[in-house]
Amino acid sequence: MRGTNNNDPKSETKNDKLTEMIDDYVELVLATKENTQGVGWFITDNESAIEEECSIPFYSTVKEGANFPDADWKDQPVVRQAKISWRDDTSISWMERHMEMTQGFLLVGNAPGLMVLGEPTHDRDDLNEDEKRWPDWTRTKGYIIPPGCGIIIKKGTWHDFPVSVGPDVTAFIINTKEVVDALTSMKSPGPMNFGDCYKVRIADSARYNSDGRRKIRFPDPRPFVKSHRLVARRQSGWATWRKSLLRSTGRTFPMEDGFTEDITAEEEGKNEVPRETVTTFKYGRGMMRVEVEQWGGHHANYVWVVPIINVESFAPDAFGPSVQPHLNKTQPELANRGWRDYGNKRGLQRLGRLFGDRGIPCTAVVSSDLVENDEVMGILHRLEKEHKWEIGAHGANNSNAGHVDLSQEEEAESISKCLERLGDAFKGIGRPKTWLTPGFSVTKSASKLLFNAGVQTLLD
Repeated sequence: MRGTNNNDPKSETKNDKLTEMIDDYVELVLATKENTQGVGWFITDNESAIEEECSIPFYSTVKEGANFPDADWKDQPVVRQAKISWRDDTSISWMERHMEMTQGFLLVGNAPGLMVLGEPTHDRDDLNEDEKRWPDWTRTKGYIIPPGCGIIIKKGTWHDFPVSVGPDVTAFIINTKEVVDALTSMKSPGPMNFGDCYKVRIADSARYNSDGRRKIRFPDPRPFVKSHRLVARRQSGWATWRKSLLRSTGRTFPMEDGFTEDITAEEEGKNEVPRETVTTFKYGRGMMRVEVEQWGGHHANYVWVVPIINVESFAPDAFGPSVQPHLNKTQPELANRGWRDYGNKRGLQRLGRLFGDRGIPCTAVVSSDLVENDEVMGILHRLEKEHKWEIGAHGANNSNAGHVDLSQEEEAESISKCLERLGDAFKGIGRPKTWLTPGFSVTKSASKLLFNAGVQTLLD
C-alpha cells in the first residue's frame, strides 16, 4: 500500500500541516486462480482449473467439477443481477464480511470489473481482538476480474461491492436472504453487525485513521485495464480490440486485423471513460493444440529468446526506411540509401560481434535479391559458419508491395523462387526453414503456401 499527499506544498501553512489529507492506495492486480487463494475461489472458463471432477454418467461431453468443499450458503440462498456503472470516487469507504456464507460474484457480458478483497482477519492468531474487527490493508488488493470470470469469496473475506473499470458491468450475485434483508433494512449508510453482515466504515478505524487525515483508495483502474487490453476505446465504426492472450487466466481473445491505433496523449488528458469492450468468442475453435515437448532440452525451465535480424534489399529506383525522409524526392537518393547499405555491411558485422561475444546465435531473415551482393553474402556466410546463425527468408526485397496483390499461383512462385535462390547461395544448409513476409504483407493463403514449400517457422 502506498501513500500520497494531496495538498499543494506551496500553499502549506503551519495549521495546514495538521489537517492535510493523505491518500493510501491498495495495489491493483489481475485476478488469477493463484493470487486469489487467500480470499476465495476464482471462477474461469479455463477447463484446467477443474482439478477434481464430478462423475455423472448421463453426459459424455461434459467435464463437471466437484463441489467446492467449503462453499455454502446458510438457510435460503438468493440470486440477483446488478448493473454497475462508472464512479469517479475511488475511495474505499466501506468493507464488510460474512461468517455464515460464501458469497459469489460472476461477471457476465464483455466488461471486466474491479473487486477490493482483503484476506480474513477473524481467525488470525497474530492479531488482537480489536485488529480482527478490521481489514488488514497489507493483505488487501484491488483485483481486476476479466469478463466472464468471477469469484466465490471465503467466509470472513473483507470485500466491497464490485466496481466498474469504465464501461457498465453486469454481475450475477449469489447471496442469502438474511444478508439481503439486513442490507435493505438500513435507512441510510452506517456500520452494521446483524443479519450475518458485519460492515465497517473505514474512517472509523482508530488503528488506521487515528488522526482523521487518511483515506484509503484504489488507483484509477482505467490505465491498468488499458495496458492489459481488457477494455478498448470507442473508435470510428465501433471497432473492437481483441485480447491476444491472457495467460494468467487461460482466456484467449484474438486480435482483429486492422485494429485501431492507440489513444493519443490529448485523448488521455480528457479522462474519458473507455466504453467498448473485448469480445469473448473462442479463438481456434476446432483446432487441436499440440505443445512443444521439452522446449530447450534439459534447460526446459529457462526462457528462450532468439534475436531476429532483418537483412533487407531495396530496389535501386525505390525509396525505403530513412533517417532523412525529406530527401526522398528525387533519384538517385544517396543519403538514406547509404545509411541502409551501411547497416547491411557494417551494422551487420557489429551485431555479429556483439551477439558472438556473448555466445548468442541469431536468425537473419534475408531478402533473396541480396544473393547478388558479394559483400553482404560474405558476412552472412561467416556468421552462419562461425556463430551458428540461422539463415531465414524475407522475400525478394522490401521495395515492392509484398504479397498482397499477387494471385495464389504468383505468391507460390514468389515464395519458391526466394527459397530456391537463398538455398543455392547457402548450399551447405539448404533452403531456409524460417520465413518473414516482407512488409508484413501477409495473405490468407500465405501460411498454407509456406507450409507446402517446407517452411517450419513463420515469424509474421
